[in-house]
Amino acid sequence: MNYRVSRNSHSPRLWSVAILELSFLLIASPVVLAESPASSQAHTDTEFARALISKGPSPQLPKAAAAVYDWLIGDWEADVYDFEPGGKKRVDKGEWHFRWVLEGRAVQDVWIVPIRPSRVIDAPTMNNRYGTSLRTYDPKLDVWHVFWVNPVTQDRSELIARKIGNTVVQQGIAEDGSFMRWTFRDITATSFTWRGELSSDGGKTWQLDAEFVVRRIVR
Repeated sequence: MNYRVSRNSHSPRLWSVAILELSFLLIASPVVLAESPASSQAHTDTEFARALISKGPSPQLPKAAAAVYDWLIGDWEADVYDFEPGGKKRVDKGEWHFRWVLEGRAVQDVWIVPIRPSRVIDAPTMNNRYGTSLRTYDPKLDVWHVFWVNPVTQDRSELIARKIGNTVVQQGIAEDGSFMRWTFRDITATSFTWRGELSSDGGKTWQLDAEFVVRRIVR
């Protein structure tokens, strides 16, 4: 149907009909006036981000405690080395994103391997990561609690973190009873190395399970 009015139509009745038809069109077409689903979703995502992400650490957090992880805030890329039984090494690319969250009382990350442009739906779960860690400070023990979950593999870990010299050491016990040690080391403003180690003899000896060589993404 054509809703355009001819320039030669001077009849008041014709103009009235045209105005009524135009009014009906506006009422019957909510997409023209209402927010589109995509726009509504974008608004919801923005509100969620505002509720979650903080500009910095909470003033109630001791400065020394905040400094344990504050240097990580930002976006990083990584060369990922996974060491499988038998000495085989798998090499991949990863991306790592860190933010202060929950009014600056916690640090959360998103750890993705392989990186998003390379991901496929039916990829093997081995060494496949799209997970998150939440780090919260415990003033009574003067430590950070670290909770990691990877829905791809259903892997879950809980560790205790302390800063020792220029390294951040996170330790826990795996489901099979072996000791875990995850370490941020070789820390600079633009790079660091992360090492994941396992011990089956109570911490007497350690086996390298994974190593990430990480570089800050500067935008």
